[in-house]
Amino acid sequence: GINAEYGSQLFHHTTQPMSTGFQKLCTRLQQAETSLQEHFPRIYGTLNSQETQAVTSDNNESGDVLVKFEQVSSIFSILSEIKPELEKLKIKADEKDPEKKIYGEKMVEKVLSTWKRFVDVWDVTKAEKEKLESKAKEVQERLAREKQEQLKKQEEERKKKEEEEAKKREAEKREQEEKEEKERKQKEEERKKKEEEDKRLQEEIKRKQEEQKLEEERREQEKKQKEEEEQKKKLAEEEAKRQQQAKLVTPATPKSASTSTTPAPTVAPAPVPATPTPTTTATTATTATEGTTRAAAAAAKARRACSGTTESRRAASRTTGISSEEALEKTR
Repeated sequence: GINAEYGSQLFHHTTQPMSTGFQKLCTRLQQAETSLQEHFPRIYGTLNSQETQAVTSDNNESGDVLVKFEQVSSIFSILSEIKPELEKLKIKADEKDPEKKIYGEKMVEKVLSTWKRFVDVWDVTKAEKEKLESKAKEVQERLAREKQEQLKKQEEERKKKEEEEAKKREAEKREQEEKEEKERKQKEEERKKKEEEDKRLQEEIKRKQEEQKLEEERREQEKKQKEEEEQKKKLAEEEAKRQQQAKLVTPATPKSASTSTTPAPTVAPAPVPATPTPTTTATTATTATEGTTRAAAAAAKARRACSGTTESRRAASRTTGISSEEALEKTR
């Protein structure tokens, strides 16, 4: 009795921790079953039938292969995590030796029932994973090819776009260069045209200045010639006047030598100045002034000589008894 009581206490002591671990394993198995029911309802519905090993999901329930494969892989990962612990519990539940047994009948029944449930879920999940894995591989390869083709197509489009942009830039550059060359030529033509216009204006101004200078020189020459002619004319008039005055005042020589005691002084003709050729207006004015002064001096001298001659005649007439009228008549 003591041994039985001790064995009961030992069983209680050993099964209590195992029960807690077993409960965690059952919870994880329940999570796997819930995910299987949610994502693979047809498979989950066949778990209680006799055809569990033969039935898998069809194409209508698979949906996107890659998504389904990810889901079944997640479920299979949970099952793979709890499998080692459940196997240990199953081995202990299958123990036939009474001395090595640690579980009671209820615990053994729970462990075996849980293991059976695990095996069903494991087999279905593994079969679905292997099936989806092959399909997922094909899909991944196909997607990889499509992605590669897409990348190749994108690369070709990128190169084509770059070539078009390069051609466009080249055309724009060529157009810009042509535009700049056209503007440069236009500016060059405008510059040359302006230079020619300026040159023409300068030549026109120079020509007008030369014409104006020639006109001024011509006017100056005409003015000088006119002044010279006026001066010559004036000098000629003065000379003619002096000669006329000289003729008027020249005394006659008396015929009777006995009656004249004092000979009359001879009046020398006034010298005629040479007519200089004026070179400038100032020289012409100076020459005219000198000529006028000389003419005035000669006229004064002639008047004095005439006055002296008249007095001599009057004295001779008193001496000889000839009146001045007679002497003048004789002189004439």
